[in-house]
Amino acid sequence: TIKYFDKLSYESNFDLLTTVTSGSVSCPYYSLSNTLNANNYTKDLLCGIYICSNSLVTFNPCNQCTGTLVLLVEDTYQIQYANKTIPCSSCQSFTINTIEDCQIYYIRGGCLGSTQCSSQIQITAIPSPFPTPSPTPSTYSFNCPGYSTYSTSNALFQYSTCSFRLCSSNKITISNCGGTNCYGNQALRLYSSSSTLLTSTIGGCGTCAYLSYTMPSSYSCQT
Repeated sequence: TIKYFDKLSYESNFDLLTTVTSGSVSCPYYSLSNTLNANNYTKDLLCGIYICSNSLVTFNPCNQCTGTLVLLVEDTYQIQYANKTIPCSSCQSFTINTIEDCQIYYIRGGCLGSTQCSSQIQITAIPSPFPTPSPTPSTYSFNCPGYSTYSTSNALFQYSTCSFRLCSSNKITISNCGGTNCYGNQALRLYSSSSTLLTSTIGGCGTCAYLSYTMPSSYSCQT
């Protein structure tokens, strides 16, 4: 069962739009400005979909599309599945593959920078036959927030954090190799939800950092 929700801001509760086994629904129409690339949390959260793992969800923002859209898709743990900048002059849909347990995925619609834009996003979902992960793990990527700091003693003090969710046997690679915003000697530490140090690194590709880790099969899903 797929549930679609309507929510216009973080200050209000979700309203259930409809419950279906498959199909599509349209989010509320929005016309906004100055959303800071869909990071103005008070007005750019549009709607959500409750669906299980290994399902395909397509977002089509081309109806009543004006300006340049910035669309973010996040799960319940605020892990980002998509970050799209879409000019309405060349509008196109995009699809994500859900890899977590059954949960709500949110779509946030905003505009590029301080510009004005509008859209009515259509969500189409194709559920998995079974609510279990695919035997072949899906791959997705996201960007952690930028940071600038000093005197961290190899990421022990005054450090910046970035949260994400891993399940058993998941592999994660954290890298700024080849990045254009890497300055100084980077150090990374990866912790479990119980604050246990899993692995760490200093550098890995010059002064930029590279870290790879596979979650043990005995571990449960955690942030």
